[in-house]
Amino acid sequence: MTEVETSLLLNKFKQTAAELNQASNEINSIISSYEAQLAEANAGVEHWLESESDALCPSTPDESSNEPGVLVETHKAHQLGFAKLNVFWKLVIRQVNAERRHYAGIDEYIARPIEGSMSELSKASREIRIAALGKFPNLIEEMHREAVSALETITRAKRLVR
Repeated sequence: MTEVETSLLLNKFKQTAAELNQASNEINSIISSYEAQLAEANAGVEHWLESESDALCPSTPDESSNEPGVLVETHKAHQLGFAKLNVFWKLVIRQVNAERRHYAGIDEYIARPIEGSMSELSKASREIRIAALGKFPNLIEEMHREAVSALETITRAKRLVR
């Protein structure tokens, strides 16, 4: 690459970085808006996106195996959730130790939350906050399903009492 091409590329990068900085200044406004609407709904439903496909910013997995025929990959990741933090309902993240086990044609994914790692999404790194924005629809959809399920359980219980 020539010096001129490198200089042009550097200028393009600087322009894109400036646009990214401006856009990322708006991330917390978006997070606050979703958070306020979820809290306003007042469902009182704590929920976490626990599937492997919803993990935020997983680290590079380490491979190991203590058992014949079993491959274990471990990594750290973050999960997005909506939970009560102190006294307020917040969009939150928690760090997890994740493990994927491959054996006998079966893939198993287990994520174990790290005690005390829950924190406000709005205070997370830019990388995590951006990744979380893409997961908001999944979180809202799963929270809705959980609220519907709770409502159905209450309705069934009321019928039993009558």
